[in-house]
Amino acid sequence: MRSVLRKHHSVSLIYDETGPVLVSHPTKFSRGNNQQQPQQQSEGCNETYDSAVIQLLHLHDLYTKEGIRTVSLYPKVKDDDGKISKRIDISALYCDPFIFRNRLYLFNRFGDNLLCVSIAGSDRSEVRILNTYPDVKGERPSSRYANRCHILLNETLLVYYHQRLDKPDAQPQLWKLELGPLHWNRLQLLLSHHFPIGRVSLRQCSSGAFAFLHGECGRSICQEKAHLYQFSLIQQSLMVSLFVLINYLVGL
Repeated sequence: MRSVLRKHHSVSLIYDETGPVLVSHPTKFSRGNNQQQPQQQSEGCNETYDSAVIQLLHLHDLYTKEGIRTVSLYPKVKDDDGKISKRIDISALYCDPFIFRNRLYLFNRFGDNLLCVSIAGSDRSEVRILNTYPDVKGERPSSRYANRCHILLNETLLVYYHQRLDKPDAQPQLWKLELGPLHWNRLQLLLSHHFPIGRVSLRQCSSGAFAFLHGECGRSICQEKAHLYQFSLIQQSLMVSLFVLINYLVGL
């Protein structure tokens, strides 16, 4: 896959309704990324276009008769008149992609908004910047967390934030983002002091009833180093903002 070799791009493995997807996207968006798609593409294509392209590879295609098919998106921002605009600033560092309703979303690494790119349809490749909103207490995830991982549950995104830059000893936080109104709600997360902060992975089991959180605690005196948590994804637990831990701590 050519996109894996692109400079200044990040490659992530995510999941949509069809299965695993490899996503390659620029690590930084700027006014220079807002370009029209070139009429012809070749190995010697314009570097401006090459640096702006987003590519998706559905791994499910590897096992079908259709074979490998890469979806290429050239982000473009339009003004109110439907014309491509270079005056609308989308400059930021974006990361941690996910797919929802045929759109690719990227988190602003140090902000509160999302970058949304349409994958198909008449608005293919069009970019929107979406604001997220705090809960009823006026709280939202701190932008000072260096890392996050997430899973998509219907119309809710569960996000585990860890490694806060200004407070290295701060505990991780678990939030849910309602993808309709884009409102945040913090969930109670009951972990021991060996909470995962390194090589963290959050995955949902095939049955959909549970999720697993795994990672290294980073404590030098810890013999296990890595720990596995299992918690319930029952809707009632989400509504009361409480996860019931099934296995409190398992050392690997």
